Amino acid sequence: MVGLDARLDLQLAVDAAIPNLIVDAVSERETGEATGVNTIMRNIGGAVGSQVAGSIVAAHVLWNGLFESAGFELAFLVGGIGAIVAALAVLLIPGRPDQPAVERRPESVTTAA
Repeated sequence: MVGLDARLDLQLAVDAAIPNLIVDAVSERETGEATGVNTIMRNIGGAVGSQVAGSIVAAHVLWNGLFESAGFELAFLVGGIGAIVAALAVLLIPGRPDQPAVERRPESVTTAA
């Protein structure tokens, strides 16, 4: 149970940290779109990842119908490699460039006299 609790705590931290990185990397106008794309990609990744892991485990069945431990080991290895690739992809998220705030003044209308 302690391992499960630590895993859930880590997942909650990652779920909160990556959207914050994304929000910091885009302009305020693009925040909704960027976080939406992040959510879609996480859902697709979870669906594909679970199907790949299930396929690997199902491909390693003993003659009596029980699962072979090598299937689980290979599935965890593939999942670990995927996690490393995802962590490296997070490093590619650019930060927002530090730019001084520019005060915009409305253009004054001049009339020719």
